[in-house]
Amino acid sequence: MRIDSLGVSALLALVWVCSPMAAHASSPAGPATATAPKTPEALEDLRILALINALQPTREQLTQLAALAGAGREGMAAREAEVKRILDRQRPTLLAAREALLRGHQAAPTLDTQITSAGQLGEEARAQKTDALIASLAQRVRAILSPEQVRVIELELAPTGDQPWRLYSRGVSGPSVTPPGSTRLPSDPGTWRKELRDLRARAAVGNPQAELEAFSKKLTRGLRSGTPLFDQSAAQARAFATQALSLPPAAYHQQEWALSTAVAKLGRDALNQQRSAEGKQIEVFAADRWLVEQVLLSPRAASTFLDRAEAP
Repeated sequence: MRIDSLGVSALLALVWVCSPMAAHASSPAGPATATAPKTPEALEDLRILALINALQPTREQLTQLAALAGAGREGMAAREAEVKRILDRQRPTLLAAREALLRGHQAAPTLDTQITSAGQLGEEARAQKTDALIASLAQRVRAILSPEQVRVIELELAPTGDQPWRLYSRGVSGPSVTPPGSTRLPSDPGTWRKELRDLRARAAVGNPQAELEAFSKKLTRGLRSGTPLFDQSAAQARAFATQALSLPPAAYHQQEWALSTAVAKLGRDALNQQRSAEGKQIEVFAADRWLVEQVLLSPRAASTFLDRAEAP
């Protein structure tokens, strides 16, 4: 299955400006109606439809996803209510400080600390409840998606240049395998896009063969040397690097993201083979969590799913 990358990318870029995800977290949404959506709503509907149509869902799946989107909206409302309760505990203190300032007096020395503490408690509660909600919805989404739909999300929808995988990769069990302090996963295509660009730039002014070997070492980092897996991965890394160096600028520009994604997958698969053999957790792409965060938590998701299910 292939997607019109120009159409999807244009929609995502346009809608991200007009309808940021922060607004999705707290904006309510009503059920599907015959009333034409307003312009911001229509843009968000287009974003959702561009993503969901690529999965070719059945009517039953759309109905199930609409129900989950409704549950997500309720969960987000409950989250904000809890945060409000936490902040409201400071209301008497805030009103007293306001009264003092209105009368020209100084606020209590501890006021700033109290406000800061309340804000931190609110943000911690928001983060905890959001993560718990996403995990709960993702588990239910997992039972709805087919293996082919999971494949499409991982290989076609999620890996775009402006959407790194790092937010959606999780270990099979235990914490994320992201190294402490890291901003990108080793298998993030964005990381390897930069490496391929650097490879071409250095090879153009230096020793191409030396740059091929350096690139191979980066891709096989973490693998035990002297093993068949290491030798195979090193050979594949050199092949990818050779291909990247052989392409003229225009052709490379067209194929850059495909090459970056392929290199990222190669590195991840090799490390996962070694981790599996050692009895360690492997790195997987959480397509269900991606769908929750990118689609289901939108305030327009439920109505758009239902409209799509009812369309002829």
